[in-house]
Amino acid sequence: MANDSTEGIISGSSRIGSLSETQTVDLISEGEIQGLVTKEYKFAGTLGSIGYTSASLVKSQSPLASVYWNNVPVVDEQGNFNYQDVNVKESVGSKNGSTQPLTRSETDDELFKFLETTQAINERLRGPTKGGSDFPDNAEYFKKVYRVLNTDCFAIKLNVKIVALNTVNKDNGSVQDNSVSIVAETRALFINDEESFSNENDQGVNPNLNQGQSPLGGTFKGRVSSPFVKSYFIDFSKRSDFANIMNNPNFLGWEIKVYKQSPDPITTDSTSRVMVDSVTEVYRTKLSYPNAATVSSSFSAEYFSQIPTRSFDVEMMKVKIPSNYDPLTRTYHSDWDGTFSTESVGPFSTGPGTDGVVQSDGSSRELKKYYTNNPAWCFYDLITNERYGLGKYITEQGFDKWTLYEIGQYCDTLVYDGMGKGELEPRFTCNTLIQSREDAFKVVQDMASVFRGLSYYAAGQIYAIQDAPKNPVYQFTNANVEEGNFSYNNTSRKVRNNVAVVRYNDKHNFYKPAVEYTEDVDGIRKNGIRETEVTAFGCSSRGQAIRLGKWMLATENLETETVTFTAGLEGTYLRPGDVISVSDTNRRNITRNGGRTVNIDQSNNNTSGVYAEITLDSTLDVYKQGDVNNANDPAQMYKLSVLVPKATLDPYNVTDIRSSDTSEIRNSQVQTLSFLGNQVDNYERYYESDFAVTKSEWTTSNTNTATVTTDPEAPAYMSVTATTTNGYHRVIFADVPNVVVGRKYRFKAKINIPTNAVTARGVQFRHGNGNSNAGPIVHPTLGEWTDIEYEWTATDESHADHANQISLWIANSSTIDTTATFQWAGDGGGLDRFGIYNIVVEPAIEKNQSRITFSGGYHFDLNNTTIQQDQTVWAVSPTGGNSLLNSQGITIDSDDISEDYRIVNVKEERRNKYVVSAIEYSEEKYSLIEEEFEANADGVNVSTTLPNSPSAITLDESKAPGAEFTQLIKYTVSPPVDQIALAGYEVYMKKSDTQSWVIADYTGRYPTLWTDNNGDVTFMQENPLVNDENYVPDSKYRIGRHPKSDSTIEKQVVATTSSKYYFKAVSFNGLGNHSAKTVKSNIEINESEAIKDVVISNLRLEGDTQLLNDSAELQTFDGGITAYTGASPNLLWDTSIQGAGQLATQFNYAISLRQTIDPNIREGSDPTNNIFSIITGFQPTLTQDGSFVYSIPADDLATIQTNEGESNARNFDVVIEAHTEDGLTSAGGQIVASASTFAEKYALKYEVAKGWDIAVLNNVQIDNPRFSLDAADCGDLDRICTLQSITSDNRLKIEFTKNTYKANEADVAGGFFYSSPAEFTKEEIAGKTQSFFDDEDQNTKNIQRVRMDNYSDVMYVPFKGELLTKKLFCAYSLFDTFDRDIESVYLNQNPNNTNYNPDYDLGSTLPLSSVSEVNFVDPLAATASKPQLHILYSKSQSYTTRSQQRFQTSSRVPGVWLTLPLTDFDLTKPLGKTELVSLNFTGRHYGGYRNGRSGWHSVVANQMRIFYDGVLMKNDLINGETGFLNYTVVTARSDTDFLSGRSDTGRRGVHLFNGVTDLGLKDKKFPEGETTLGKIRVQFYYPYGWDQQVGVTTKFVFQALWV
Repeated sequence: MANDSTEGIISGSSRIGSLSETQTVDLISEGEIQGLVTKEYKFAGTLGSIGYTSASLVKSQSPLASVYWNNVPVVDEQGNFNYQDVNVKESVGSKNGSTQPLTRSETDDELFKFLETTQAINERLRGPTKGGSDFPDNAEYFKKVYRVLNTDCFAIKLNVKIVALNTVNKDNGSVQDNSVSIVAETRALFINDEESFSNENDQGVNPNLNQGQSPLGGTFKGRVSSPFVKSYFIDFSKRSDFANIMNNPNFLGWEIKVYKQSPDPITTDSTSRVMVDSVTEVYRTKLSYPNAATVSSSFSAEYFSQIPTRSFDVEMMKVKIPSNYDPLTRTYHSDWDGTFSTESVGPFSTGPGTDGVVQSDGSSRELKKYYTNNPAWCFYDLITNERYGLGKYITEQGFDKWTLYEIGQYCDTLVYDGMGKGELEPRFTCNTLIQSREDAFKVVQDMASVFRGLSYYAAGQIYAIQDAPKNPVYQFTNANVEEGNFSYNNTSRKVRNNVAVVRYNDKHNFYKPAVEYTEDVDGIRKNGIRETEVTAFGCSSRGQAIRLGKWMLATENLETETVTFTAGLEGTYLRPGDVISVSDTNRRNITRNGGRTVNIDQSNNNTSGVYAEITLDSTLDVYKQGDVNNANDPAQMYKLSVLVPKATLDPYNVTDIRSSDTSEIRNSQVQTLSFLGNQVDNYERYYESDFAVTKSEWTTSNTNTATVTTDPEAPAYMSVTATTTNGYHRVIFADVPNVVVGRKYRFKAKINIPTNAVTARGVQFRHGNGNSNAGPIVHPTLGEWTDIEYEWTATDESHADHANQISLWIANSSTIDTTATFQWAGDGGGLDRFGIYNIVVEPAIEKNQSRITFSGGYHFDLNNTTIQQDQTVWAVSPTGGNSLLNSQGITIDSDDISEDYRIVNVKEERRNKYVVSAIEYSEEKYSLIEEEFEANADGVNVSTTLPNSPSAITLDESKAPGAEFTQLIKYTVSPPVDQIALAGYEVYMKKSDTQSWVIADYTGRYPTLWTDNNGDVTFMQENPLVNDENYVPDSKYRIGRHPKSDSTIEKQVVATTSSKYYFKAVSFNGLGNHSAKTVKSNIEINESEAIKDVVISNLRLEGDTQLLNDSAELQTFDGGITAYTGASPNLLWDTSIQGAGQLATQFNYAISLRQTIDPNIREGSDPTNNIFSIITGFQPTLTQDGSFVYSIPADDLATIQTNEGESNARNFDVVIEAHTEDGLTSAGGQIVASASTFAEKYALKYEVAKGWDIAVLNNVQIDNPRFSLDAADCGDLDRICTLQSITSDNRLKIEFTKNTYKANEADVAGGFFYSSPAEFTKEEIAGKTQSFFDDEDQNTKNIQRVRMDNYSDVMYVPFKGELLTKKLFCAYSLFDTFDRDIESVYLNQNPNNTNYNPDYDLGSTLPLSSVSEVNFVDPLAATASKPQLHILYSKSQSYTTRSQQRFQTSSRVPGVWLTLPLTDFDLTKPLGKTELVSLNFTGRHYGGYRNGRSGWHSVVANQMRIFYDGVLMKNDLINGETGFLNYTVVTARSDTDFLSGRSDTGRRGVHLFNGVTDLGLKDKKFPEGETTLGKIRVQFYYPYGWDQQVGVTTKFVFQALWV
């Protein structure tokens, strides 16, 4: 044959390629799943928030883009196919499954309708060594035999692959055709082997290449260099004896014999290589695969030499999620009521026109399961699912979903993803396939391990717990454990690993196995490398894998101690995972720090409110101001923890629970109050008399004193004698030491009034200034020594420093306690007198006790609890900084006082005695797990190796371009020679005229430096650190963090003032660990005053879309947002150097809140002089966008509200300006910190136009709540409209049909609702606190006030008690998040909270609605009578005609009625409605045209008609009949213009249709529950015919009005 370049097997007069095709069905998982990924989103959020703030759709893609063959997507990112002849079908695993085969043409084999199973063979066929005709048995010697041992198999597909076939002409080198012969034989296989092989084609389909040949196999001739696959479909069911074979009990299956009849070439110029590719068994079984997610694919041998590997990007199982959970953004809206997405739509919108939160993907909420990879809700599904989980054994009521809700939120909290780009991801996600049968307990614990948790069974319920930050729920001291003993053990150092190797499946690399290394550098230095390995179950995130490794190392090295003790009934409250506090005095040689209270007194009151005074059963070793060290050293802060049992909710037995109640499920039984050392009184004598020595401290008024010793019953005593016949007769001690205002003291003494006294009859003790602070008069029996004792609270009236003054007064009365009784006529002769000795002034406690007197307004929370005054368990521990001292000035650690442990096991050892085992709990580890996580650079080789330090850091000075006063420092970091493990550099800078780097610059990073230097702050501030190059400064000095570069790193920083600047640079690796050494340099800058070049601009609220506004201009001038919600608005602004654009990060800022001015009368933007609050020295954080951020504290706004009124707290100006350490401001003013007056301290000027910025913030108060009279009572100016009624279960139902306050970011938080069967007025409840409504004597009309914190447009307010009249008189008020935040400030018991007001009552401060009478309304009657508009169809539909659909030519003969393009749709109705009032429709029809040979061909509709269930509603305007209540057609463009075809008049005829019909259903009643009724069809009349290839469009809305 001639040298033809075309390859292929010869078939007739042409050449062909492979003809075979194989189908696969891949089982993905249990169903129902979300399916192949078709959408890609970009998420936005903030670090530490629960879920993302938004999800933006980046692209929609074909499902085939998520199908990968040989790791190549079937469709690429541009939508182009990477493969030909693609045939893929997805089944998401619905309950009924899918029985449909792949979509194929009608000519395809019946094979694709049946079940196949394919076995890959890939065995080579060898031919005879000599010619087959001479040695016939030799060919069969190389046969291949395959068996199918399955009696249900009715057909086999044998695929034979010709790998290469050709010959080479030795003369001219051309490649020519060759041939090869193959024989295939089959037989039925029996136990007795009774049938012979046959290659006759009596099995069915002709397998041969050329027609007319009967045997299986055949000869193939041609030229092939790429595989050619021949498929033989052998249908055994077409054998004449097939039925007998199937009935033969000895039948086993089928056997196939294949061999090559042509000899193998023995020279290199001939090639005929043949292989058996695969054998496919075919069964008549049709499987629907219920509840199984599958992907079916078919592959042609023309494009694949073998079946490709297949992988799929799939969003997996749909599970129940909380009804308030948005699975895309992972956010939780409002309060959760405990229902799941299959039970309730929660706060979400159910479609267009309905109220509620719109899901972030824009879809309507439905009652169904949703896809999520939050491990908490996957865990819940595994526990409760009856098909593949434990639902048959564990009911949903038997599982604690409320704790799981908190776990789910912790999982959805955003953290850095570890890829080094600052991106965020949820803390935990679960992406796994459970592919093997395992013990249920193991699977459940594996799933819980994804969120760092475990599960356990207790008290009839399954609980999930998580290793996350927690507060102690109980405390134990030596006073409430058996025999006061705790037993401790420590883990061995050998099991404390310092390197963790975490294996996971990388989602960025086809979920292939990957490894992450984490290390504890300090641990490696101490103990060498100790490595552990773990496989992260369900983990596909690099960041999550690293966090797991850090958690393992932190847990093993920080939580090394266990404690065991025996408790009483307290043990029944404890559960695994709970955190407890242990205070063990026996463990360390320190003063006792725990015990039981002697007394808790919360009855004390002063101008700041009620406060607590607590007496303890031992003394406290605390540091007070002036102890040992410098007298100016402040007192230390401590915390007192008291065991106060609080009510808890049992979710198994309590049903009315919401997510806001979850804190009460495991309510902490520990309450903590903070105090200073100076607030503690240990028992000691502040004054004790010894009149034998001196009485000089006492002064007299109208008396004299003399010491006498003649009384045999008394030692030396002081005699007080009246020296005048009138006036005050008293003796005064003016300076009792250590008396503190507000503390309780006790005065004790013995007194004696002699028998010969003339008129003296009593002695009175007084304290303070002595004019009114009096105790009772003591009137002893004359001539006898009598004990006197009195307790008082020290005060300082008139602020004249009288708190430490005491006095004793002679009285002439023993009964009257008035000041006047002390102005009496003494005898003047020395007979009116008294004697006194044994005077003692001491704290009002006993020996070996302490009393803590808390600040005014600071006391325990008494909600849902009763505090036992005595025998309450207490513990004291220090809190705060690193240099906590005891009374001797010795540094102590809070761990020396109290330690926290996590419960591991509680076991009842004997009756009412429980052995508790717990392991050390370290809250520090949670920050270590996630700190500096953004530093892990993508692509950096993460290893345990520390990088080398930079080779140098050099500094240069230059003038900031365009700036007048500013110098810049350029720092250059040179890389190390060996860059192994290097990820980047950190640069630190310190400005100082006197000191380089000193010890104090490192103490934050290296706390041990405190103890190494005995806490001597002065020494650490003045002396450098030995081996300074081995230490990295505190993070406050860090000015830059830069990824590695092959060359040097060059950056500039502003020199704020003329000074000396010290720099340090250090390397870090991919895990953020620093190099062992640092490099440093310094530079001196002269003539730099950068504050004068500072530009502050773009002051705005966070979230403002108007990002740019000029300096010193009100934000409103630039169109920015000024309205905020809550009481802690976040401000953003930009700072730069004028002319240079250099980001200025080294300045402090002054931020002032000021009185604003009515914008209608305001001129200019200059700040007002009325400053409400100001903060200076503020150092803001920098956002990722390079702006500074400041959150206005709610405390500041509360202070403004207290002092200036709520209007000023909601509406004010904000002014931002920078300032230097010396107080020079960027606006041209001066801050003088040492000044005594406000005006002198803040000499603020605004002369530098660019150096400051101003914004006006406003927060609208809900100031006009109202009740509407009826539905019509709702005007355009009304901000709130309502419908109200009493429900059958005696609840007030208020439906807010309009509430414009919601527009401000839905800023309505809740409300107070007032109701009573008796009529009341607005004035009767205005300003009333809750105490009024609780007092039956005052509240005679039983007006009930109910607070509801979760606002919705429909509120159901309960009424307690029986309601006989079925009506209520009601009023209400609403509050927003600002009100709620301010309330939190007022009620915060922190001792430093100057706004604390325990009497604050939010409800009493809110504007009230008028009082309205509300009556019971039958809900069924109300539903039936209230019309409801129901959208049936709202779409834009387009259609392009084709030639075969041509109904009419363009010859203008009478037209046609057609349904196209508007599709048929259902008549549906809302639940509860029974009667159709009308079907309303409105829409447009857009015609089309085509320029044909004979002119313009047009398609335009000018009439329409409607069918209901096939019945025409009369409306044909041609014959004048109409069944429409109203029907109009408006021609937007005339038909004449349309048909003229002139481009200047337009060629799309537009008709507007409006109408109303009752569909002939005027008197028909429908069942209340039926929702889908008949079918509606709409047709349009085309008067000029319906031409081919013309596009038309309709835009219509059909609405049904039901009652």
